[in-house]
Amino acid sequence: MKGKRAAPGGVEPDAFPGLDADLETGGDDCAGATKRVCIATPATAASAGDEDIGLACRHLACLLAGQGHAVVVAQVGGAPADERLTGEVRERGAASGIVWEPLPVPRSALAKARTRAPAPAWTFFDWLRECEPPFDVVHVPDWHGVGYGALLAKSLGLAFGATHFVVHGHAPLLWNAEGNRRFLTTQEELGWVFMERRSAELADTLVCRSAHLLQWMREAGYDLPARSFVWPDPFPAPVRPPEAVAARAERDGARLEEVVFFGRLEPRQGLDLFLRAIDRLARRGRAPGRIVFLDRRPGRSDVPEPVRDAARRWPAEVRTITGRGFEEATAYLSRPGRLALMPSRPESSPMAVAACLQEGIPFVAAATGGTPELVAPASRARVLVAPDHVALGERIAELAGAPLRAALPRRGFERVREVWSRWHARAAPFEAAARRFAERARAAGSETPLVTVCVVHHERPELVRMAVDSVRAQDWPALEAVLVDDGSESAAAQAALDAIEADFGTRGWRVIRQENRYLGAARNAAAAVARGEWLLFLDDDDVLFPDAVSRLVRAARFSGADCVPAARVHFSGDGDPGTGARPPGTLVRFIGAARGWCRFINVAGGACALVRRAAFEAVGGFTEDYGVALEDLEFFNRLDRAGFRIEPLPDPAYWYREQPISMTRLLSEAHSAEASRVRALSPYFAGWPGEERAFALHALFQFHDAPATIRDLTLVSLRVLSARIGRLRRLSRLRFPKRTSRDAKRRHLK
Repeated sequence: MKGKRAAPGGVEPDAFPGLDADLETGGDDCAGATKRVCIATPATAASAGDEDIGLACRHLACLLAGQGHAVVVAQVGGAPADERLTGEVRERGAASGIVWEPLPVPRSALAKARTRAPAPAWTFFDWLRECEPPFDVVHVPDWHGVGYGALLAKSLGLAFGATHFVVHGHAPLLWNAEGNRRFLTTQEELGWVFMERRSAELADTLVCRSAHLLQWMREAGYDLPARSFVWPDPFPAPVRPPEAVAARAERDGARLEEVVFFGRLEPRQGLDLFLRAIDRLARRGRAPGRIVFLDRRPGRSDVPEPVRDAARRWPAEVRTITGRGFEEATAYLSRPGRLALMPSRPESSPMAVAACLQEGIPFVAAATGGTPELVAPASRARVLVAPDHVALGERIAELAGAPLRAALPRRGFERVREVWSRWHARAAPFEAAARRFAERARAAGSETPLVTVCVVHHERPELVRMAVDSVRAQDWPALEAVLVDDGSESAAAQAALDAIEADFGTRGWRVIRQENRYLGAARNAAAAVARGEWLLFLDDDDVLFPDAVSRLVRAARFSGADCVPAARVHFSGDGDPGTGARPPGTLVRFIGAARGWCRFINVAGGACALVRRAAFEAVGGFTEDYGVALEDLEFFNRLDRAGFRIEPLPDPAYWYREQPISMTRLLSEAHSAEASRVRALSPYFAGWPGEERAFALHALFQFHDAPATIRDLTLVSLRVLSARIGRLRRLSRLRFPKRTSRDAKRRHLK
């Protein structure tokens, strides 16, 4: 912005509106009405309690409960057996008037990466939908997409019309990985990156802890919602007895006696910078007399080997204090003469710095991420340093002979709490949002566009009868069906087709018989004669729920999606699940077009998907390779590549019959598996130079030929390839020195 000075780190703190600006629009009707508020937090952060996300959750919950709101904290994920931690947290919440609700994920969801990654999001969604009365406001962190399932459901018009979702930008996984220069090492992380982005995009209100993080989201391609704000997490109002006030006065201006590394003992917290800085000072005879490592992870007692080695070689008194909670650690730092050092790599808005600012604790921190935005401009030059061991060491040496002074915060902590309180006391903006949801729902159900159900069949006469019966049973009034037989030759199949064709003739529906050309060609043949504005594809061994078409169409019209794949219930056997007793089944959901993951694994949707005909024709329908699988994944990738929206329905709309003879067998055959995987990736080849295509094909081979960990790294490599092709070209020119040994190269790659 012109005329404004950016904070160290390069992002102007006022580049985005603060949450207080929202109080100035639409009337600040702070009537004081209490609300039902849910605050979701990942189980790991909530159990630890002292991770930044857990602290932010606890502070917000205490603030709102103190204002009279009914607050429920949902601890999402984790193991049901961890009863001790759950009990401790419940007691801590009860003392503040907060209900703590543990929501462990089903053990069955932990078996595979494709179900493990979204399991907490689906668990929270299912629980939230059953809550009565519904919550007025739901706070969810972006981290791991905990709120994605509920946000997706609201975006499709399925639920939560009267609930306002606030997504908090804390520390997205991709932001964290890029800032710390590390690989993504598991398949789940590819799903989390997608769900974090979509959570922010689907928020009713997005609140980031710093302008730095909101700017990163914009640069990372997030489609930010109109209601995007920057505002810090609320810190609890300090309770300062007279002796604490006297101690603070004594602390201000005291001489440096002890430097304290304040943070987890790991490189991400700047531990390596701190060790090198003290090493440099020790070589020059300027090391501090007392050095303390203060690890604020409760219950942890391990000390890294580099810290133990440093303690042995430094000419100073060195202590390591572990297992302190956040409040205990802050109390330790409050003694006069102690200087907190926090040389972390990029943080979105570190709680440790905020605590030092509120308590008046002298500190030095790295000027990275959103840290500078917490500090008043007048104090930044004194307490912020470049993330460099030389700069850090020089600042420590400078402060050794000077009186320690507390830094000033950029925003008053009381002001931060006041804005959060007033924002929740409003009524009109939330009521207006609920009215808009209701209006969209009415509009989505006001028209009944024609839907063509495209059924494909090959040599399964008993099953195709069940599939066709489920089409006839649909409650959607504007419906037609086209059945394409893909080369069936048996007498039983021909007899079944004759009977179906006779019935279809009375309805104006069609049966097409063709030589066996495989699934893609069969689906295209059905679409070619379809008259519907929407196409719904159905395999002959699947059975639709009676309201499948109506729910899919309304979801598509409400959300504006071009393709809505349906969740499904898996079952086995030859019976008809549409009649009589329902067989036991397993619910399978899809997360959507996660571009990193969908290069190889279909998490976008199944073959039963509602597609806008215009979008289908724009991408040329399905490709027609014979004997090659994954045509549905390739089709979804082509839709996504062309800019069409794919939004999966999280509620099941059909029964999916698991067959002993299926695509699984085809994918187990070496040649077919290779061809199928290349087919799925092919939509992303368009526009890539030859060398990048060669790398992609090699990486695809590595993914399927290497152990699981290597496959995961390959997925990440391909995501980086497609998203940042320019950077890849620069990296490809790097070369090892001629005499670099093979072992050294391997160590470098590790």
